[in-house]
Amino acid sequence: MDEGGGVIYSMASEDIMIFKRKIYEKLVEWKNRSHGETALLIEGARRVGKSTVVEAFGRREYKSVDVIDFMRPNRKVVSAILDHPDDLNVLFTEISLGYKVELHERNTLIVFDEVQRCPQARELIKALVADGRHDYIETGSLVSIRMNTEDITIPSEEEAIGMYPMDFEEFLWAMDDPVTYPFVRRAYEERRTMGRSAHDTAMRSVIGNMQQTGERVVENCDTYIRDVDVRDVPGVGKVEFSSLADKEWYDPKTGEHVIYNGGDGGFDPQELGMTGLVSRDEYPRAQ
Repeated sequence: MDEGGGVIYSMASEDIMIFKRKIYEKLVEWKNRSHGETALLIEGARRVGKSTVVEAFGRREYKSVDVIDFMRPNRKVVSAILDHPDDLNVLFTEISLGYKVELHERNTLIVFDEVQRCPQARELIKALVADGRHDYIETGSLVSIRMNTEDITIPSEEEAIGMYPMDFEEFLWAMDDPVTYPFVRRAYEERRTMGRSAHDTAMRSVIGNMQQTGERVVENCDTYIRDVDVRDVPGVGKVEFSSLADKEWYDPKTGEHVIYNGGDGGFDPQELGMTGLVSRDEYPRAQ
């Protein structure tokens, strides 16, 4: 761990490096303040690091952490949530056996990852918090988590915070540059010039790092494009590329043709509440 640099934790077994993120301190504050009396919901767009930072937090701050990924859930765990919501012992048994994780009372973090895919798990938070044996964090994609709440009661025991892509300071931390941001910030706050030499050095650091990152985006264009949020597409609003991947949709009123490429596919617009769109095959019949 390097508090001054960019890496806060390395999960060697999975060869994953977790960059230093400001939200980590909020997770620590929640744990110390809540003492299990509330669950934490982390909302954010896809690919901003929610799952990664939460798992790192669990590994560092608890004796064990169990991540239940509802994108690829254990069927027996889901069955316990749906069929035995009143018997938490069944759920904890299935979680422990299904994920091969030992649960320690008041020292285990259970993570409901992509919880919008299992709204019943989110509703169960009320009973889980009242039970008090473990701590709970939920993560969810910003759009979908607000859509899939129609048939459930949102638990009052849930605190919500947002997570966003790296800000400029976090970006420089990731580039192992803890110096440039404080230097530029002090100059701004004191309303003074940095001097030509210092200015040129800072700009070289920023532009050089941004160029490196830009090159990575270009080299992995397809991966980055499919995870970008669409905010202003007529007839769609704010959705995610991956939710409508590899499909073509039309607005029958305007004839607007919207194409979504790449991603891991799988949902119809109706599932996301976008009832105004029709598929390519349905469009001629909808006119």
